[in-house]
Amino acid sequence: MQRWLRKLHRWLGLFFCGLLLFYCVTGIALNHRRAFGYFTDRLRAVYPLAAPVDTSEIAKVIDRLAAMTGEDRPPTVVKITPDGKVALLYGSHGVVTYTFSPGVAEVQRVEKRARQPWFRLNRFHKAVRTHPLWLLLADVTALCLLVVAVTGLFIFRYRRLDWWLLITGCLLLAAGVVLL
Repeated sequence: MQRWLRKLHRWLGLFFCGLLLFYCVTGIALNHRRAFGYFTDRLRAVYPLAAPVDTSEIAKVIDRLAAMTGEDRPPTVVKITPDGKVALLYGSHGVVTYTFSPGVAEVQRVEKRARQPWFRLNRFHKAVRTHPLWLLLADVTALCLLVVAVTGLFIFRYRRLDWWLLITGCLLLAAGVVLL
């Protein structure tokens, strides 16, 4: 039995080594996505206005802005901060955002564009809007990695330190899940 577990552990480990490395690298990138600018580039432009904006009449401001910039649809979200700054978000997650402040005669436009290849790798890692076959491959890979981890537990002879490390690691994982 132990010989069979060693073969299964080795074969699955070697076969899925590439996918394991992919998930490790993209997982690290996801943990530090702020350092990568959330995998998007922000293109900024400033439009001068003829007169400062009065934010009390937001509907007129939106119409004026649409005429000036060529936006043919209403904003998805309108944000107004306590200091009177207005942000008009167009598209999903504010792909295009127009920002202006009361008393300032300019509008700032920020357009988000996906930074490749990071954005695509991020989607693959999370299996978001990907082909069902990719999702199936991700699930099979996760199950096979689970088998590799479990078979690895049974093919070694453990010493006292090994048991201590295994139990401590499991307790730390459990504490992290409960506390975070």
